[in-house]
Amino acid sequence: MKKLAYCVGEISDEIIEAFHSYEINIKKFLTIEPCLTSLDEFSSYFILIHESFLNDGFQIDQIKEMPVVVYTDNPINVDGYAYIREGAIDYLSVDEKDFVWLIDQSVKKYVKKHAKGFLHKFLMDSESLYYSIIDESPNLILICNVEGQLIISNKLSSDSLGLKDGENKIHDYLDSVLCEEFIETIKVTLTENKSYKMKCSLSEKSLKKFPVSWIFCPFDHVLANTVLIYGQNITDLEEVRKKDFYKTKSLLSLNDKLEGMNKSLDQFSGMISHDLKNGLNRILGFIRIIDRNESSHLSEEGKELIQKVNSSADDMVLTIDRILDFARSKGTDLQLRNIKISELILKVLNSFQYKFEEIQGMYHLEKNDIMISVDMIMMKQIFENLVSNAIKYRSSKRDLLLSVTIEDVGSDICICFEDNGSGVKEEDTDVLFEPYFRNSKHEESVEGHGIGLSTVKTLIEAHGGIIWVESDIERGSSFNIQLPKSN
Repeated sequence: MKKLAYCVGEISDEIIEAFHSYEINIKKFLTIEPCLTSLDEFSSYFILIHESFLNDGFQIDQIKEMPVVVYTDNPINVDGYAYIREGAIDYLSVDEKDFVWLIDQSVKKYVKKHAKGFLHKFLMDSESLYYSIIDESPNLILICNVEGQLIISNKLSSDSLGLKDGENKIHDYLDSVLCEEFIETIKVTLTENKSYKMKCSLSEKSLKKFPVSWIFCPFDHVLANTVLIYGQNITDLEEVRKKDFYKTKSLLSLNDKLEGMNKSLDQFSGMISHDLKNGLNRILGFIRIIDRNESSHLSEEGKELIQKVNSSADDMVLTIDRILDFARSKGTDLQLRNIKISELILKVLNSFQYKFEEIQGMYHLEKNDIMISVDMIMMKQIFENLVSNAIKYRSSKRDLLLSVTIEDVGSDICICFEDNGSGVKEEDTDVLFEPYFRNSKHEESVEGHGIGLSTVKTLIEAHGGIIWVESDIERGSSFNIQLPKSN
């Protein structure tokens, strides 16, 4: 496999043949030429080769027409020749915004002598551009050797560290402990030939300390035994972390309070459950006494009422137990069973029949045989709330008419409770299902605590469903429920 040498400027066929005899190809630097106004500006050109060529028998003296620059892994000087570090090829061919510091002093002198100063000026301009780039960097940039000597620093580094002329060692600007860690990181970076990170705080001229995150990168391939060090002021980042810490601490404290409140609510709900069930059991006891001792004196209608009261009280005890179990499980304990949803709705509507008769209202249900998997007690609670609200918020201008429809929509069903009541204001529809919301229009005339529709929404969402309302204060409201058929 042929090796590759590089030339700047024109080259004769004789030189090309001489290189070919050693299986060396010549490649021209095209990126330099756009910098030239005319090739006549050079009295001579030069060729770049790697020092390994010399070990393979190549004789520099055979190339008499053009000077030869040898580039090598280590900076050395040999009489009669100039040497440049490995990577000079990259330096001469990269884009100007991506310069790497590569040229040593011996090559600058050589170029100045043999290229009429033009290439020397090109390299010097590049050096100025390089310094401009690092000086404008928003980060601290240092190049240090293994002893901690500062070879290069940009303006931000000089200002932050307070660098002074004549004091060019890192020991002069960092305390002994931090300096020792800094030097050790430089050594490890060079030894391991990989990047390392460290954090520390520096003092500004105002003596105000600020945190800095440092990245140490090997730079030995460019300048022997050196490390390129980037530093970033992370004051803003640390402030954000502090705020996050205090937010987290605040949230943890709030969580403790909420857990305490939940515990209190559990105790309170247990107490309420106990008191409610005790009251209901006393009512049941009285009803059973009446049924047992006075049954012969009651009419058929009276006996039927006793039976309905007894059944309603039993349902209430069961409902209290289920709602409390559901609340304690944080909405996860659903006892699902397949039912005909129209049969459950009809049962709920019939339980309000006496109330509809009392207010001279009517209800209508479109029956069907759609099956759905639900917690029957929870679903009964939902329907009872909606029917009760239709009765409570009926219009004073007309008799109540409540229509319930059930529609099959593929994997879901849609249940609509539509009434001709007093309706809901448009601005209230978004907050209607929030806990403790009361319709200001009925707040004094209708008893309640604003938790009924909030409970309805919670129970529907526990079944994987949604509820929304469409309302007109002149025509009434339509409460729509969409539920999956199976859970």
